[in-house]
Amino acid sequence: MSRFREKSGARLAPMENFFAQILGLEHGANIAPLFHVAAYYCVFILLLIPGYINSLPFKITLYVLLLCLNFSVTVGIFHLHSHRNLFGPSSKRSQGHTLPSLRHRIANRLIEVAMTFPSLGTLSDFEVFHISHHHRLNNSDLDFGSTRGYEHGWRAVWYWLTFAARVRLWVLKDLYLPSSDALPERLARHRTLMFIDLLGGLIIVTTLTVIWPQRTLLYWWIPAFFTALNAGFFSWITHAPAQPDESLNASINTVNNIMNVLMFNQGYHAIHHEYPGIHWSEIPSRLQELLVVEDKYIVPYWVTFFSAWRIVLREGFVDADFGARWKKNLLAIQASGRQPTLRWLPYFAWV
Repeated sequence: MSRFREKSGARLAPMENFFAQILGLEHGANIAPLFHVAAYYCVFILLLIPGYINSLPFKITLYVLLLCLNFSVTVGIFHLHSHRNLFGPSSKRSQGHTLPSLRHRIANRLIEVAMTFPSLGTLSDFEVFHISHHHRLNNSDLDFGSTRGYEHGWRAVWYWLTFAARVRLWVLKDLYLPSSDALPERLARHRTLMFIDLLGGLIIVTTLTVIWPQRTLLYWWIPAFFTALNAGFFSWITHAPAQPDESLNASINTVNNIMNVLMFNQGYHAIHHEYPGIHWSEIPSRLQELLVVEDKYIVPYWVTFFSAWRIVLREGFVDADFGARWKKNLLAIQASGRQPTLRWLPYFAWV
């Protein structure tokens, strides 16, 4: 570890301990994901309730921010939390971690409910489909969410449009049809959790729609639709342009530095599949894993729907030249004895 990294870590340690102890976080850096959740609610309330924001330019700025935060909370932060609880010790019980206390369990349930509201995504969607199904089958033919057969043209577009709805129906079927009696206990608990989360979310959204129909349409329904669209594109882009039958080459890795700061290193998808249980701040220590990934599967663009235009280009979603340059930069950083992280916040990868 470099001397600068040691100094940075020492400087951040008191802050990490403060947030971990006062808020009960698993890791002090988890204050950053929580900030996304808090920011979503602040922006949503400011826009929803009449009289708070009257400036049109400011309102447009907040609306764009609302769209981004909705996607971040529903897909990004919920994804992090589903693999490792934001509060308390890690949920990786198989590795001997201490189970969360009552205080931590309450805090985790509250944050799960808070993350459900923006688009009615639930913890069950992640634990039943994403973790227990997708991570186990890894985009194979047995994976319900597989991108095989949807790599190009209108079938790709169809995948983007329908992914969120198909996953929701698949999870509901898996949990509530008679065949669900065979579910293991750790998943069977989601029959109750999903019912409570969805019902509560629907009641709140319905109430808001009755009180402020136009404002709720603009500030909840439309952002929720774009988040569902983005979720479909994100699921597609992380696998469809890559090799379906290879481990590290089965994922597209978007290594844009700024994007990975905003989404907590989740663009390094091959590393995530190899080490799904590590904390997001530990991903920079695994970047050398990408040196064996084919150059073309390391790309610079953002994994949001704004990149969908690349489908009109031949092999528009891969970039071998960029991947080769990125690997060269990573090797140069490692040879210098430095760490491939952001200087002042070593939680984040920066190459």
